[in-house]
Amino acid sequence: MVSQIQSQEKFYVKNRCGLHIAPAVLITKILNQYPEITIKVRHGDEQVNGKSIMELMMLEAYCDAELVFTIEGGSMIEQRKLIHELNELFDRKFFEDG
Repeated sequence: MVSQIQSQEKFYVKNRCGLHIAPAVLITKILNQYPEITIKVRHGDEQVNGKSIMELMMLEAYCDAELVFTIEGGSMIEQRKLIHELNELFDRKFFEDG
C-alpha cells in the first residue's frame, strides 16, 4: 500500500475584513486546480473542506485568525506549489488592503 504525502501549513488572515466571500473564492480557485489533493482547513475547533467556498466562510475567520491547512495527496511538488500560491495570497491580504 502506498501512503499519501501529507503536509500541514499555518496561515494567518491579515486583511481587515477577514475570510469573507471574496477571499474564500480566491482560496478555492487555487485549491480546485489540484484535483488529486484533499485539503482540510481548521480554525479553532472547526474543520472544513478547503475546496468549498461556503464551508470556508463558516469558519468565521477574522483578521489575525490562524488557519491550519492539512494537505493530502498529489505529489510533493504539487503540494509545495499549492503552498507557495497560498502563501502569496495570504501575504498579499487577498489583494484587499493596500
